[in-house]
Order: sequence, then C-alpha cells, then structure tokens
Amino acid sequence: NVESVTGSVSARFAQLAIEQTNIRHPEQVIHAAKRCVIDWFAASLPGAVSQESLALENGLSDGLGHGNAWTLRGTRAPARLAALINGTASHAVEFDDIYAPAIYHPGSPTIAAALAAAQALNKTGHDLLVSVIAGYEVSTRIGTAMGRAHYKNWHNTGTVGTFGSTTA
Repeated sequence: NVESVTGSVSARFAQLAIEQTNIRHPEQVIHAAKRCVIDWFAASLPGAVSQESLALENGLSDGLGHGNAWTLRGTRAPARLAALINGTASHAVEFDDIYAPAIYHPGSPTIAAALAAAQALNKTGHDLLVSVIAGYEVSTRIGTAMGRAHYKNWHNTGTVGTFGSTTA
C-alpha cells in the first residue's frame, strides 16, 4: 500500500511507476521506447544462441514447453523463465544499451521482463512500451544514485536491474 509508506524512497519510486501508466507520454518518449526495444532485439538475437544462453535454457528445460511467454528461440515458457533466459541473451554478447551515469545496461533486465509480462498477460504493444518507460525511469534514477561507488563491488545491471525488471 503506497499510502502507508508515503514519503519513503520506495514509495516515491512506486508512485513514479504507477504514474507512468496514467499519463499520456509525448510522442518522442514513445519513439525512444520503441528504439530501445528494437535495440534490445538487435543485441538479444545473437545472444540467444550464445553458449551462456543455450546452457541456461538447457538447465531450465524442465520448466519450459508451457506458459504464456516465449524465449527468443521460440520456446514457450512461464513469464519468469522467459524473462530470465531472454535477459541473459540480451546481455550475453555485450552489445546491449548503456546508461553511462549509472554504469548500467537498463534494457537487458527491463525489456526482458516487460516483454515476458506483456506476452503472459496478453497486453498490447503500447502497454509494453509504457512498461519499458516505467522500468527505465525507476531503474536509471536508482542507478544514477548508486553510480560508480556501487560499481566498485557490484555489477550494476545485476543489482539495479532488479528494480527495472520489477517495475516493468
């Protein structure tokens, strides 16, 4: 309940995420989100056949073959597994996007989760884009706050990315 923790940092981020679904985004923001998704696919497709992605998909094979989402290699999967496998694929060949102030690749976790959720919940393309925008808005702000100091000991995409994927 956002109201019960009003004023906390997490409540402010939750409110920001909720607001993304209730506003009409300017066309340039929607266009930027489309470009992010296209870029994500461009980085993800070669990664889908990388050694890391194939090993992960093989290791999770007992959970595949059903569900309402898809891996990039065309395997039906529950949303959580599709997001994990596709997120791994999108970062595997290191061509994914970068948000330099956060030393963070927001597309890998955010778009993988948004796409899996959109597929599983039978959402529209516009819903997918709004989900991506919300995930980027929240996670890049957290990533900027964490920045280089956090990166000394952690991989920001792995830690900050959890906020992007959860928000999406």
